[in-house]
Amino acid sequence: MANKVITEVELMDSDDKKIIKMLILGTNKGIVKLEEFLNKDLDSTEKSFAEKLLKLLEYQIKSWKVYL
Repeated sequence: MANKVITEVELMDSDDKKIIKMLILGTNKGIVKLEEFLNKDLDSTEKSFAEKLLKLLEYQIKSWKVYL
């Protein structure tokens, strides 16, 4: 709960570049976790879904970089 409140306060006081940096950092953490997941023994459905999600996350980061 406290973490959510702190994040909301940070967002209220932040400029657009700081918000984008926070989004990119969070998405990068998700990419790392997804890469760890992909290193496990997966069936074809899981692997396909994870690869599609990875591409989406990478695309999101690229699209956000124009706001930095």
